[in-house]
Amino acid sequence: LNDKTYKYFFIVENNLPTGFIKVRNVSVDEYSLENVLELEKIYILPAEKGKGIGKKAMNELITIAREEKKEYIFLGVIDTNLPAIQFYEKIGFKFYSKTRLTIPYFKEHLKGMNKMFLRLTRNIISTTRKR
Repeated sequence: LNDKTYKYFFIVENNLPTGFIKVRNVSVDEYSLENVLELEKIYILPAEKGKGIGKKAMNELITIAREEKKEYIFLGVIDTNLPAIQFYEKIGFKFYSKTRLTIPYFKEHLKGMNKMFLRLTRNIISTTRKR
């Protein structure tokens, strides 16, 4: 907890703790970019899922990242976790590469990872007009 590279945000809904977010400031070398934030973990209590809490928490994280002048948020998500991938895509994250975890004793079907990113621009909401 004393490592300044990491930040933890606790998610509270109706005055009850419902989850947390763990992020880190990423070195330039790792992504060849400056001002990058990596989302390492978002956790919502199972009983609280599906209530929009994760979306609100991510929107708050995006606001904080912009205030800190971050240009991108990166994350890794297990490639078989389709609900999480769809969640991130709805927020605006884009797929950019695959990797594989090399953690010993980790379940084989959970080792595939999709790496995704969100570019933090002033206007991330795109609008389209129907003709």
